[in-house]
Amino acid sequence: MIAETFLSQQKGLLSSEKCNIIFQNLLSFFPIFDINPNAYEQIVANLQFDKKRVGANYNFTLLSDIGVAEINQQVEKEEIFKALVFCFETLKERKK
Repeated sequence: MIAETFLSQQKGLLSSEKCNIIFQNLLSFFPIFDINPNAYEQIVANLQFDKKRVGANYNFTLLSDIGVAEINQQVEKEEIFKALVFCFETLKERKK
């Protein structure tokens, strides 16, 4: 959910302010897990089996507002890596 929120903001669908509200709420209920950055490649590789993937395209459900979903939003592999870095490294540092 955090990665999809980050991607929503990066794609200009969701404001930074609303993004931060979502992050704060999610982090109040769920911890950030420690994941080795070397695992990111495998995480992305596993997305090839995702039911929303069409051909070489990664489709995500992103947010245009709190509680408003936009389905089948195409996301590039590089954007997914940036979202993983944000989730497991940048956001974890902010929370300290």
